[in-house]
Amino acid sequence: MLTLLFLFTSPTETLAAETPEQEAKRLQDEADKLLGDGRYQDGVEVAKRLVALREKIHGPEHPEVASSLHLLGTFYLRTGSYDLSEPAYTRALTLRERTLGVDHPDTARTLVKLGELYLRSRDFAKSEPIYLRAQTLLERRTEASADLAIALWGLATLYVEDAAYERAEPLLQRALSIQERAAESLDLATTLNSLGNMHRSMGAYTRAKTAYRRQLGYSREAQRPRTSWHRASAAKSSEHRFRYG
Repeated sequence: MLTLLFLFTSPTETLAAETPEQEAKRLQDEADKLLGDGRYQDGVEVAKRLVALREKIHGPEHPEVASSLHLLGTFYLRTGSYDLSEPAYTRALTLRERTLGVDHPDTARTLVKLGELYLRSRDFAKSEPIYLRAQTLLERRTEASADLAIALWGLATLYVEDAAYERAEPLLQRALSIQERAAESLDLATTLNSLGNMHRSMGAYTRAKTAYRRQLGYSREAQRPRTSWHRASAAKSSEHRFRYG
């Protein structure tokens, strides 16, 4: 009889039996997959539910709440809802500073995303000091990280906008060096595209062509079919990637 009851338990009943922590884990996994698949609008609703649930579990002042707000900000950023992304990132940053500390890598990560938000919305006066602060925090770490490369790229993009090419190029070259060591094809392609665009703006067409050719190679590499393990890894890491443009 017990076996029959188990067999006829509906998916709804199974979900109803979840603990709040299990539900949060399920929502987190769902949000990660949606982010990795580029389904950003669907991700907004899942992330909003995740924020509310983690506030209920942990209270409003907790690192898990900050993590969920950061994720929500990223979904809003990807959908172009900059006015909604800003308060999510700002609150995530405040919580991470309070609960983890101003020097914590996750605090720097939210700074990087906030810098990207202002870069995308062309609020350069806000973007530069935030990127500089993130760079300072990330430079203190023993090992150069993907987040540092993103911060360097963001600063370089700002300087290219201002035609300050002599400031932008070393930042792009350093970002490339970090990404090459990490073998991040998609990030390398993005940075090489920025480098090519900069050289083209400078009239250095031969150097621009070289950068674009390298970009094409890495773009093809990033588009290769992946195993399920690679897809799962990409979904987990997609929050930390940058795809500006």
